[in-house]
Amino acid sequence: MIQKPLQENPVDTESESTLSPKKKVKALMRLAFPPTRDPKSKPYIKGVRSILMMRICGDLASTILRYSIGTSKSDAWLAGREEGKLIVRRLKKEVPST
Repeated sequence: MIQKPLQENPVDTESESTLSPKKKVKALMRLAFPPTRDPKSKPYIKGVRSILMMRICGDLASTILRYSIGTSKSDAWLAGREEGKLIVRRLKKEVPST
């Protein structure tokens, strides 16, 4: 999947309250994986998305491991989830809850 480069932070282009949760996830994914970044595997990217979908959209189905444990795909997915957690932590620091 080729992603278009962003000129600015997509979360800042619209008021954060007007962005739907899924649009927030999509914008964060574009920021996390710009075309200039070294490529990551699909399972890794799905792992990042799974955490963002769970934390931002409340989608628990996205957190189900769909790969056999101990395989390179499951390892990549789990590693991607760790990056997703970092993204969420950074987002919480930038936008403190009231």
